[in-house]
Amino acid sequence: MEPGKSRYSPLVSSLQEAEAAGLRIQVHVTRRWPLFDRSPRVTAAAWGRKFGLDFSRENTVLIYLNQRSRRFSILYTPDWEKKTGPRYWIEYAEALRSDLLSTQWERALALAVRTLMVTHSASGRGVNCGIGNATPG
Repeated sequence: MEPGKSRYSPLVSSLQEAEAAGLRIQVHVTRRWPLFDRSPRVTAAAWGRKFGLDFSRENTVLIYLNQRSRRFSILYTPDWEKKTGPRYWIEYAEALRSDLLSTQWERALALAVRTLMVTHSASGRGVNCGIGNATPG
């Protein structure tokens, strides 16, 4: 099946397109009780290690979402911040939070992945992408 044509989920389609574009974007969604998931950033880092993500490699992003607590964390490689600046990630996190509150979580994450693809594409052309490491709440 070609990238972007998944019959299963908009998130899977977005991840396939990102991979075809040379991005390494991992998404982890859990419903763990907040008691066992006190810090989304620490949990995201642990999942990054379990996934074998190499944050020294360019174009790597991990988005972690705890559905039950409605908290998330975004981990990314330093090359992203060089391309976009720190303000981008704050605005990116705010946009993801808004999307998670206004639509189904899977569609919100698909939109977040597509936003990263557009940002990556624009930054490759020397465009300054101003829209946030982000652990809100």
